[in-house]
Amino acid sequence: MNEFQFEFFTPLLNFTSNKKLITLSNDIHIRKPTSREIEIIKESSKKWSNVKESEYLLCLILKINEPEEEPGQFINKYAKEEIEKVLSFLRLFQEGIIGYNLIVHKLSNEINYPYTAVTYFTPAVYIKDAPASYRKIYSVSGDEAEKLEIFFKDYFFEESLKELNLAIDYFSKSYQERYTPRDSFLDLIISLENLFLKGITDELSFRLRLRMAFLLSDDFDGRKKIYDFMRAAYGKRSKLVHGESVNSIDYDSLFELRQMVRESIKIFIKNPKLRDDIDDFILKNGRL
Repeated sequence: MNEFQFEFFTPLLNFTSNKKLITLSNDIHIRKPTSREIEIIKESSKKWSNVKESEYLLCLILKINEPEEEPGQFINKYAKEEIEKVLSFLRLFQEGIIGYNLIVHKLSNEINYPYTAVTYFTPAVYIKDAPASYRKIYSVSGDEAEKLEIFFKDYFFEESLKELNLAIDYFSKSYQERYTPRDSFLDLIISLENLFLKGITDELSFRLRLRMAFLLSDDFDGRKKIYDFMRAAYGKRSKLVHGESVNSIDYDSLFELRQMVRESIKIFIKNPKLRDDIDDFILKNGRL
């Protein structure tokens, strides 16, 4: 079967670095745009008001076992999914606001190459009405760029991603929509339930906070803090899903919860079978 190669790029919104090139894999790069790419983004911004210029592009090469029959055919079919997967991993690497709203497909490698583009409405690349300290630009500078490259090599496993697809989607979803802390909070709880409560139908709150405490900390004080935090968090979750008003979900709590989700996903990426035998793992390894 023949293999065909296609090149795509998207402007990274709210991304900055002091590096000209960050290599995430052989086929995925973050780099400064060329003059032609800047020209394309400017042309797109005249056509679509939501398109913004950017200092950096996320560029990817996709190898696909079918030819393209019409321009732009593979943007929504393949490129969008891969770009969102990379952005999810950028969010797993560190906190920070990052997004995109345009995908460009290069149709040739000529100097003034033709292209096709699709724009997307990103409801928010920051949490609406959040304090300024929570709307910081996603920055990868100095040694952080090298750490990011290592992170991708260590965690970008296709099989693990398939297993954790729902949890990662809800983690990333907590950034993407026109959300209040309440809505993002519920997305993160869903992510945790998917990670820690596979096949469980009873004692959900107790099992979740106990499993998280043992997995995310090695000492009693750390485990007790996580256990108590998640007991309160799951109580709020229960009130919200049953239609009660909860006013105590603040940004500090939201970001603390998201950090727990971030660390949990990274653990399960490295140990995908852990979701099936987490209680056995705790009994064998957990020590107070």
